[in-house]
Amino acid sequence: MKNIDYIKHENIRAKQHTKKRRVHRIPRVPAAVACLLLLAFLYGMHAAAQHTYKNRDQVSGSQISSQGKMATSMCDLSKDVTTDKLNIRSGPGTQYKVICTVPCNTKLTLTGKSNTDGTWIQVKTSKGKTGWCCRLHLSTDVSKSNKTAIPEGDFSAAVAISKLNLRSGPSAKYAIVCTVPSHTRLTLTGKSNTDGTWVQVEASNGKYGWCCQPYLQSDTLDTAATNELTKATYPLSIKVSLDDQKVTILGAKGLAIKAFTCSSGQAGSGTPTGTFSVSSRGISFYNSELGEGAYYWTSFYGDYLFHSIPFDQNYEIKQNEAAKLGTPASHGCIRLSIDDAKWIYDHISDGTKVIIQ
Repeated sequence: MKNIDYIKHENIRAKQHTKKRRVHRIPRVPAAVACLLLLAFLYGMHAAAQHTYKNRDQVSGSQISSQGKMATSMCDLSKDVTTDKLNIRSGPGTQYKVICTVPCNTKLTLTGKSNTDGTWIQVKTSKGKTGWCCRLHLSTDVSKSNKTAIPEGDFSAAVAISKLNLRSGPSAKYAIVCTVPSHTRLTLTGKSNTDGTWVQVEASNGKYGWCCQPYLQSDTLDTAATNELTKATYPLSIKVSLDDQKVTILGAKGLAIKAFTCSSGQAGSGTPTGTFSVSSRGISFYNSELGEGAYYWTSFYGDYLFHSIPFDQNYEIKQNEAAKLGTPASHGCIRLSIDDAKWIYDHISDGTKVIIQ
């Protein structure tokens, strides 16, 4: 209506002049056409902004995949990248030391572990080194394979092995959010603490909380271990070298199946030598006198065990003890990484021969 009023006003003024002049009418644009033009303009602006953002961050639109799948390091000019190379660090942040540096476009294996907010993830290099890098500097190789990256938030479920406290953070020092009965099915959110011993879950009532990962039975099948053991000849045996600080899993023909770095007893608390056999196992233990415990213990001689690096009274792995792995540091037991301790707990049966020398 404003355009019409404006045109009429101009016509009246034109008639008042003694000399007539032509009045140019403003063309009326249909409302539907105007809306389409506006939408086209806004879409163009959005596309331009998206293009600028992608170029600035140099990040692939694909989501990072889960454990065992591949990712590729990308070139970027960030705090953690030196020219065209990517730093792999000992922990999830630039405050941790650099373990190694890999060139741009290096293939890395994802372990499935990440920090609390998912910005740093753990990877394994082709040389077997495991470390952490910023998630933004990785691109999944989905386009070159038949595998599809798992979108963030799409994770498997797990079942509580026993009555379990869900806490507000990844440690026993945090408040209890709720308690779930044994055999309760929980949804994994994909978030974990640095060493993966605490994971975030969602209960059926919609509450989120953190719990010790060893107290969950996951739906995920350890296909790598299954493939290794399918090729093995039985019975298996375990050989521990105190000189090399190494645990080796052997097949019946003496061929090595797996090898783990360990920590045996320190001076004054030596590990016994000889031939023993596996007799029992458990998820965890805690020694109040020592003020520490461990996950995934497997007994081979009375109180002498294979077990994880010790945790403190809050069920947090002692990082100073973790740094000693590969040197004599225990009270006589054989310490292993939590993954290696779990491997023995899961796959070595009672009666298996253990040789320590």
